[in-house]
Amino acid sequence: MQEVLEQHSVGLLAIDRIRDIVRDVQYRDWMFNVVAGNDDVILLKITPDDDTGALGAEITPFTTWYVDDDMSFQQIIQLIFLAVSTIEKHALNSEFSYRGARIFQPHASTDKYIKAENRIVDPMKAWVIASLDDIRKIVSEIRFRHWEFNVFEENGVPMLQIQFKDTDSLTGVVSMQYSRRWAFEYHVMGEMQVIQTCYLAVSTAVRHESREQLLYRKKWISNPHRSVSLLVEERQ
Repeated sequence: MQEVLEQHSVGLLAIDRIRDIVRDVQYRDWMFNVVAGNDDVILLKITPDDDTGALGAEITPFTTWYVDDDMSFQQIIQLIFLAVSTIEKHALNSEFSYRGARIFQPHASTDKYIKAENRIVDPMKAWVIASLDDIRKIVSEIRFRHWEFNVFEENGVPMLQIQFKDTDSLTGVVSMQYSRRWAFEYHVMGEMQVIQTCYLAVSTAVRHESREQLLYRKKWISNPHRSVSLLVEERQ
C-alpha cells in the first residue's frame, strides 16, 4: 500500500512539473493543457485558435499527445513544437488548393489516393513551362487562405515570393509578411513541379511563422533568425 501511495505521489509531482513548463508556453491564441489520462498516462491537449479550429474533426486526432513523466524540459518543448507543426501542416494540406481541389487533402479516399499516387506521368509528354505567362497561369489557380503568390523575373530567372498578413513577432502588430524568394526553371519544370514549388514555399513560410510565434515566458525558443555564428560559438 505504501509503495502504491509513493508511486501515485511521484505521478502527481511529474504532472505538476510538466504543467509548470507548459503553462509558460505561448503560441498564438492556442490553449495547452496537461491532464491525467487512464492508467496514470499524462496527456498534452491542444486547443487551436479559430483559424485552424475551423477544420473541426479533421485535426482532432492531432490535438492530444502523450507525455512521458521523465521527459526533460527540452524534450517537452520539442514535443510541443512537433504537435504545433503537425497541426499546422495538417491545416495547410487541407486548405491548399489548385483549381478548386485540395490536391494534398489528408482525408482523401484510400483507393483514390493510391490510384492517383501510382498514375505515372511520362516526363517526355508532360507540359513543360516555357514562359513567365505559363507559370503565372498555373500559379493563378493556387489558393491558400488570403495569401498572395507573386511571380516575376529577376535577371532572367522566374521567381516566386509569397506575401500575407500576420502578427509581426517583433512589434506584435499585424502587418504584411514576405517569404523568401523561390526560383522556377524554364524548359525543365512541368505543371506539378510549379505547384510543388508553391506548396514548399507555403509550407516553409508556415513553419517559419510557427517558430517565431512559439514562446516560452514571452521569449523565443525556436528563433528562425538566430545567429549561426553564435550557435557555433555556444556549442564549441
